[in-house]
Amino acid sequence: MSATEKKSHPFFAEDFSTTLINIVMAVIIIQIAVITYWFTLADDSNGDAGRDAQIFAMQGIGKRTIGTLRAGYDQTGAYNTWVELNTLARVAEEQDDTEGAARLIAARDRVAKLSPALQAPYFDPNQDAAPNLAAYEADNFVRDSSALQERFENMYRVKKQFGDMASAYTVQLTLLAVALFVFGVAASSKRRVRILFVVIGTGLALFVLGWMLMTYYTPVKSIPDEAIDAYAAASAALYAGDNPKALTEYDRALKLAPEYANAYRDRSYAKYLTGDNAGSAQDLEAARANGDTSSDTESSLGYTYYLLGNFARANELNQNAAARAPNDLWVRFNYAVSLLASGQTERAQQEYDKALQDTTQRVAAARAKKQEPSAGLWSEFDGGVNDLEALAACATTQACESAPPANTLQNTTELAKLAEKYANLLKEYAVALEYTNQPPPASTDAQVDEFIFTREFSDDAEPINASETFTATDEPIYMLVPFTNFRDGQKIVVKIYVDGVEDERLRFVQDYSAADMGGADGDIFLEITTGGVPLSPGAYHAELYVDSKLVGAGDFSVE
Repeated sequence: MSATEKKSHPFFAEDFSTTLINIVMAVIIIQIAVITYWFTLADDSNGDAGRDAQIFAMQGIGKRTIGTLRAGYDQTGAYNTWVELNTLARVAEEQDDTEGAARLIAARDRVAKLSPALQAPYFDPNQDAAPNLAAYEADNFVRDSSALQERFENMYRVKKQFGDMASAYTVQLTLLAVALFVFGVAASSKRRVRILFVVIGTGLALFVLGWMLMTYYTPVKSIPDEAIDAYAAASAALYAGDNPKALTEYDRALKLAPEYANAYRDRSYAKYLTGDNAGSAQDLEAARANGDTSSDTESSLGYTYYLLGNFARANELNQNAAARAPNDLWVRFNYAVSLLASGQTERAQQEYDKALQDTTQRVAAARAKKQEPSAGLWSEFDGGVNDLEALAACATTQACESAPPANTLQNTTELAKLAEKYANLLKEYAVALEYTNQPPPASTDAQVDEFIFTREFSDDAEPINASETFTATDEPIYMLVPFTNFRDGQKIVVKIYVDGVEDERLRFVQDYSAADMGGADGDIFLEITTGGVPLSPGAYHAELYVDSKLVGAGDFSVE
């Protein structure tokens, strides 16, 4: 060996850098093999979670559909038959037909045995006017379907997390392929260029190494089954009207899963129902902090701050939600009533007018396509009306249930007038859009006098013992309304509300005919009945519309 001959290291080839490149490329290939294995695991888990989510979704839909159909039979089939047989038995007893009454009662009791809704604990014919269908439905399907729905959402979130992991591994494999290419180029490059490519390739490999480890060790978040079961129990209790039990079960669910956004969201509603608006706002903030970014939750939080009198925060949230969900009328109404209560009356009127204009266009467009607007649209109108009427009552009488604190309101006289004006306008728009696709007219000549309610008439059709309070029996209550200036073809609509919610079974709709109804002046004679089923106890409010204009209203109660 000559003195100038270079002695090689026993572990390397004649060129150290080439050997180093080969070693790093081998390490990268091992890294690729590990990522490929982890990708396979993530992709398989993604598929398994997706299949489980589909199974839970189908089971939940099936459970709710079957339960709803069964409850519909129990209400309209079994209960109506029970009422009919019970009524006939009572008539037979009044006619001293003891044997006939006994047969009818026996048949009635056999019908009751066919339906769990007509048995304890949901129905006691000695003291209940109707079965407690909410409690029956809660036990029959609401709890199970809620659990299945939550398991579907839970598995869908798990699927998304595994899908994100698989996507990350795919990108990492791509970057490592680039790193291998860079090292391949480096192996055939000159020394200075080789060093540059080695640095780039090594940097890519180290970056991917850190990323792949972070991806692998990032935990997949999932709601425990015990927390979902507690949530489902709370949902059933809330549906049945048992708010204390619902709150207890929501608390249990959140103790088991402190990041359970749906439980925070729904517990906020349970707290709202019990009058705890501050607690409701706290839970909605927690729901948003744990990933619920929906406009529904944002607007609900804005509405809760409105009830607390924090109008600045309410307006901010409601404005954002209205911008994100311009077709959700209740969101637009939440924003408008918050502006009105905060004293921004001009902006509030603009928001109400714009919301009504946009809704009119959407309804007309849907009807032009032979489609009907969402059934929930009319309840959104009712909700907007209720908020305005509560605000007007607060401004006028300081009775501020379902309204902000009285001391947060300014210019209460103007506020009350505007709230009453828009409450009536919303009512008229709801009727006009349902029947004409057009806004209500500006005015009408039709007039009505005070509503009269009675169960008896004299021989010459005069009301006897007119009253505002009646007992809950299956006998009808008659509403008599004297009117003037009615014209042929005008659409007459009478809505009956029970405890603030319309009973659509009692709605009356008819085009006016002077020939059939006795001229432009006369009396509207309406029988308020559910066809043999006793009227539910509660506060009743009747409204009469002529060509969508509200011309009169009256109240009575059933005890």
